[in-house]
Amino acid sequence: MRGFPESEFNGKRALVTGGTKRMGEAIVQRLRRSGATVVTTARSAPADLPHPELFVAADISTAVGAEKVISYVRDRFGGVDILVNNVGGSSAPGGGLRRTQGR
Repeated sequence: MRGFPESEFNGKRALVTGGTKRMGEAIVQRLRRSGATVVTTARSAPADLPHPELFVAADISTAVGAEKVISYVRDRFGGVDILVNNVGGSSAPGGGLRRTQGR
């Protein structure tokens, strides 16, 4: 990627929630290319996970899951410098505004 130095995040510790697919995976790759150590979390690990030692399987919508991730990051890295909360969900119907206008 042009315009970003490869050492932009050297020495930084990052946590990306939901970092195994689509946008989350791209964020993880971008941070790693720029020198960060990136821990990612999701409910389950994909089969082709490139850095399984930097993955925590946890459901962070629960207190138990959040504590598992916090403990891992604190014990292994002493904390984080960058947090990207890429986990989210919605019960709203897909299609956005156009879909709701037809009702």
